Amino acid sequence: MATRGINKLSALQVKKAKPDPDKMYKLSDGGNLYLRIDQSGSKYWIFNYTRPFLAKRNDLSLGTYPEVSLDDARTIRDEYKKLIKQGIDPAMERIETKSQKQKEAENTFRIVAEAWLYKREL
Repeated sequence: MATRGINKLSALQVKKAKPDPDKMYKLSDGGNLYLRIDQSGSKYWIFNYTRPFLAKRNDLSLGTYPEVSLDDARTIRDEYKKLIKQGIDPAMERIETKSQKQKEAENTFRIVAEAWLYKREL
């Protein structure tokens, strides 16, 4: 019997979900969190939401199962819902965070490279 609301899936249901050779399908966990199962058997967590200010629906991938567990997917969904309530688009926030991490990594590499060059010149 299907339940209404949120956190409808169990870890066992997710693990045992089998592919349909004819089409891709989704299992709903509620709260706009879905497990998408492809014909190949690949399982992806999807968060479907309305983008703030644009009022358009968007699917945001949360990762693949089993790398991202059911509990992890629910935690990410809850974090994204908080961002949406603050008027922040989770997709844009994720891009910004990734860009910031990339800049930090570049700065680290640049500093190490400059130090190496400096020592080499001595």
